[in-house]
Amino acid sequence: MELRKYYTLILVPLISIAFFALIGWKIFLSVSLIAYYLYRVFIDYYKLRSDGVVSRSDIWKFVIPLWSFIYFDELYFRKKSVSVD
Repeated sequence: MELRKYYTLILVPLISIAFFALIGWKIFLSVSLIAYYLYRVFIDYYKLRSDGVVSRSDIWKFVIPLWSFIYFDELYFRKKSVSVD
């Protein structure tokens, strides 16, 4: 996955979260934050999987908070990584 596409996918949903925070809808803000976390789990996994960094069986690890921090360089800076399969 291209870095530009990845950054677009992770930043665009933040607009709705900011909107709910500005107008004070706390229930929608809470639901949006939880949905965004789950969304990021799948987007981070998909990027790392498409770049060949993680295997198919590693998706469950990304539900653990901050697991994707281990792959910080691959997620935010590298265009392609070495395959680990």
